[in-house]
Amino acid sequence: GQRLPIFIENNDIIIGSRRLIMKKQELFDKIQKHPERFSPNVLTRPIMQDFLLPTLSYVAGPTEISYFAQFSEAYKFIGINMPIIFPRASATLINKKINNILTKNNISLSELMVKKDLLKNKLIKESMNPELVKLFEESENEIDTAHRKISTAAESIDITLKQGVDNSFKKIFYQFNKIRNRFEKKIQEKLDVVDSRTEEVNNLIFPYEKLQERMLNILTFISLYGIKVVALLLKELDINSKKHQLIFLEELSGKE
Repeated sequence: GQRLPIFIENNDIIIGSRRLIMKKQELFDKIQKHPERFSPNVLTRPIMQDFLLPTLSYVAGPTEISYFAQFSEAYKFIGINMPIIFPRASATLINKKINNILTKNNISLSELMVKKDLLKNKLIKESMNPELVKLFEESENEIDTAHRKISTAAESIDITLKQGVDNSFKKIFYQFNKIRNRFEKKIQEKLDVVDSRTEEVNNLIFPYEKLQERMLNILTFISLYGIKVVALLLKELDINSKKHQLIFLEELSGKE
């Protein structure tokens, strides 16, 4: 059924948008008879959790920490101890292949974390050749200019000569465009490689355009590298660091 909020107003209990008004004792009786119909909200959920299962310490992410900062008075009101909040370590795991792509393009992971499109923009810039585009435009203009001049001269001599010149230049333009298309095809192939590489990098570092730790859990890496990845994390991850850490999987690269 629909989940409705419960409010206290004076001595009345209001459920939903004033759909139902009852006294406190009525609410207590309903909770006693049908506890499964009631659930805590985002504020009272951790309090109920710690009331049922007392917690010494809670490892929390940034959003959870901001929530708990608002909970202290609520814990005091209920009369239970608030758990010690320990910030969760934040990290991104990088395999050898992705690290090699970044190294080859002289891009550090810390730079990429700030500018997600840095690698793609750099590869596109290297694939595109503005001078080549300009060369084809200038060449096309020169051929067109030559065509008009020669065609005009031929027409002054004989109309049939002009028709022959026009037909010849059509063939020249056809071959010219054929050459340009070959260049464009090769450039597009390079751009496809750019898309492939950046997609591969982003799928690991920014899956679904979010931080890796928000979308991929440890099972993803265990399936790729085996249980040894856990030992590596225990060795390399500094749980006391408040900074985002980079963990390189170089020694596990043979598992890829």
